[in-house]
Amino acid sequence: MNRETRAIVGRRVTGLPPFAVPGLVLTFLVLLGCLTAWASTDVREGTKTAQRPMFLADWIRLVREHPDSAALRLSLARAYRRRNRLTDAIFSYSAALHLDSGLRAAVFERGEVLEELGRWNEAAADFRQGMKSKEYRERSLLGLARVQIAAGREKEGGETARRVREEFPENPVGYSLGGAVALEREEYETAIAFFSKALEKDSNDLRNVVSRAFALMKAGRFEEADSDFSRLLRNGSDHPLLWLDEGLVLFHLGRLDEAERYFRTVLYRRADTTVILEAEFLLGAVKFLRNDTDALSYLKGFLSRRGWGAAASPYTATLLYFEYLRVGDEANANRILHLALTRLKDRTWPFPIFGFFAKEISETDLLRIAGTSDRLTEALAYVAWFRFLRGDRSGAARLVRRLEKEGERTMVEYALARRLAERLRRDGKM
Repeated sequence: MNRETRAIVGRRVTGLPPFAVPGLVLTFLVLLGCLTAWASTDVREGTKTAQRPMFLADWIRLVREHPDSAALRLSLARAYRRRNRLTDAIFSYSAALHLDSGLRAAVFERGEVLEELGRWNEAAADFRQGMKSKEYRERSLLGLARVQIAAGREKEGGETARRVREEFPENPVGYSLGGAVALEREEYETAIAFFSKALEKDSNDLRNVVSRAFALMKAGRFEEADSDFSRLLRNGSDHPLLWLDEGLVLFHLGRLDEAERYFRTVLYRRADTTVILEAEFLLGAVKFLRNDTDALSYLKGFLSRRGWGAAASPYTATLLYFEYLRVGDEANANRILHLALTRLKDRTWPFPIFGFFAKEISETDLLRIAGTSDRLTEALAYVAWFRFLRGDRSGAARLVRRLEKEGERTMVEYALARRLAERLRRDGKM
């Protein structure tokens, strides 16, 4: 069962600029007598009296009193932004720019807000304007690269990220963005190199560790991925996907007891349903490979709870079918096979695998139907296990050897076949 690539690199790679009032605005307000210090000395009493900070209502009142002040409208936009009233913030930034088109801070910050709202093209236009300012050029280039990547224009985003690396070689985010583009293109070795370079510039940015760990996993470099995932979890990272991916890495390394612990951890946390389903399937695969006494009841329980509509259900049914074959229960094995052939009514993949189990299609036809490398990996792995459980160990070994040459190394089925290969080698069949 393969998974879609998860873009772990956050859309917001850099932090927001500070919301402190610029010195020019502060001077303007003091001259107007509209803003006092947070703590002032009362000369007559010789004591300090605390003054309250500015609230949104204060900025609104000041703008009403001084409608022609671009600086006040900029401050109001920032106040709206602090309160996550992003549409109001955009309106105020635009009003400030209407009064003073040269207010570069308003252009750049409006671009960031537009980015937060997913209005990529408008954000890109503002970041291009911001690039004309020396003060905002670096951050605007980064913003432009981010929105280009987010909008699916990886080629443009990659080119902009390259400009960041050329003009600002010490900024790690330029390398992070290069890695993000490589991840989108599934160029995992390139992504690993970029994220490693970013970590050379800033070893404390765990976002690059997350991204590199994922790229290492997708590249099949599981030992190194384990090192990065372990570092993240030691640092208190608690996202369910990290626990799931660390468990998956350990599953590929054959460290099944440790993998089980991580999969169970995912189940105890509030996670997306898709993540929970994957953890449940992988836990069943662990039990199957270890030949646990409760493997049969666990796999039956999955289908009972989840039904046949979940993406993992046909694959769980395959393991359940194998478990019945292992214990010699032909009647229930045939029952599961019949259910699969009737419940998977659209006859799409992986239906043909069950057709092979039922002797409706040949092995040759199944492997031809598979087509893609992902499906070929699944077909080779499950047919190999079928032949092994039916006593055809030489046939199983033949299929495993082909899978080791042609299979996708990062798929769960590849790991299932690798564990089978270990058994066959112990028995002298490979």
